[in-house]
Amino acid sequence: MKKTALYLLLATLFTACGSIKTYSDFDETLDFSRYQNFALYNDMDTGLSDLDEKRFSAALVSVLEEKDFQSSEDPDFMINFYSKVYEENNRNHIGIGIGGGGSHVGGGISGGIPINMRKHIMSLTVEFVDATTNQLFWQGVAEAKFNPDMPTEERMEFFRKAAEKLLKKYPPEK
Repeated sequence: MKKTALYLLLATLFTACGSIKTYSDFDETLDFSRYQNFALYNDMDTGLSDLDEKRFSAALVSVLEEKDFQSSEDPDFMINFYSKVYEENNRNHIGIGIGGGGSHVGGGISGGIPINMRKHIMSLTVEFVDATTNQLFWQGVAEAKFNPDMPTEERMEFFRKAAEKLLKKYPPEK
């Protein structure tokens, strides 16, 4: 029974860190309805491998097209994106305690077992730039735990979920 509880606790700790967190900022004075057609910059320094760059590009284009935006040779806005992967120490601890008690006398021993596993975090930044004025008008950042050794299918799903979550509230509501 105690092993089951321990495994449940560990599973909860590891899965709680797996969600994608997003942040965005934008020019609140703009009328976003004027931005309907987009294109990706050709020569971006994304920090991703060529294959991952293609995966994330395809995910962005797909999500935008599902939201009725159109890829175009004559765009209203341009898209730039870049990434950074950094390592972070996971500072979780599991406490193990042994105690005993008698009549009005108690005692206990407690200890902590540190779980110092390194985890990789990927930060993906997406920028929308007005094609005429070359001014940034929207920026979104997605951060998530990232396994550099994940298989191709999982990578595709990772980039798809990141694009969906990033663009969930785009265009911003007034």
